[in-house]
Amino acid sequence: MKLNPNRSYLKTIIFSLVFLLSMTGVAFAQSSQQIDYVALGDSLAAGSTPVGTLDKSYTDFIAEKLDGEGVLGDYHNFGVAGYTTDQVLASIDSTNPENINRIASISNAEIITLDIGANDLKGLIPGLLNNPDPQEAAKAAIGSVAGKIFNIVVKLKQINPNAKIYLMGYYNAFPYYPEQMQEPVMHLIKGFNQAIQEQVAVKINEEYGNTTYIDTYTTMDKHLTKYLPEDNIHPDIFGYRAIAKDFWNIIKVDFLRGLN
Repeated sequence: MKLNPNRSYLKTIIFSLVFLLSMTGVAFAQSSQQIDYVALGDSLAAGSTPVGTLDKSYTDFIAEKLDGEGVLGDYHNFGVAGYTTDQVLASIDSTNPENINRIASISNAEIITLDIGANDLKGLIPGLLNNPDPQEAAKAAIGSVAGKIFNIVVKLKQINPNAKIYLMGYYNAFPYYPEQMQEPVMHLIKGFNQAIQEQVAVKINEEYGNTTYIDTYTTMDKHLTKYLPEDNIHPDIFGYRAIAKDFWNIIKVDFLRGLN
């Protein structure tokens, strides 16, 4: 009996779909354990909006992605608007009894995200612009803040050596500054991101492992005036989604394909 060519073709398609779905199931089964996630940082982790309210942060979208894959365990967002590096470091001081619950959450986390340092540098911008050697002054300021971020990550590794830590690089939060200020501000932001990547992420990764720098500058810069619709440093919900996607593109590889 001669087979109906259309029927044969349909059976091939069905078989292929079943095969692909089974392979996907195998990949995610490798990460079936529950993943605890802790977020640390400033107003970006807290979810500050351009209109001065709090809404979903990029951290919340990451947690939603993990939950959607069925692997999210506990999620704790310790981001606080206005926080500096000194304040984050103080918040993870294990000798302070007020930090007991935060330390416990960090010690159990598989994922830790951190965005910090922007508030340290923001207050320095006017002084840098009036400095006779702004590039040298910016270099010194960047080195100082990066050194504090390094200390924060070392402390996190001491609390939880096995956690995977993701360090956020900053986008241009000042597109509404006057044109004459754009070049020195861009120099500061790009220099800061380079320091986070090279002086913190790379060095920590060499000594402790499991530390990754996340570039958000490239993605945000493509639609900056859309993501920052007001004269404000905080993105709207679409900007936070874009930042979360940059994180998720790395996290999903680390945790959902059994490569961690």
